[in-house]
Amino acid sequence: MKRAIAVEEVVHEWFEQQLIEAVMSAQALRNKGKWSLQELESLWSEEALTATVLPRWHIDQSIKRNLGVRLGSLKVA
Repeated sequence: MKRAIAVEEVVHEWFEQQLIEAVMSAQALRNKGKWSLQELESLWSEEALTATVLPRWHIDQSIKRNLGVRLGSLKVA
């Protein structure tokens, strides 16, 4: 059960990180006067944030690496 909780925590952490970066990057565009609030709201829509996490290769690699450190090898000898 502890492994399942660890997996859930790590997956949540990495996807949350991706979403935070997207929101912060959009906020930086607003602060620089490049995007209007209306344009930013479209970036923060449910569809846009879902699209943010669609490319998962790097997230998957990070999750595997993090779980390997936390749980060790799961291979049977």
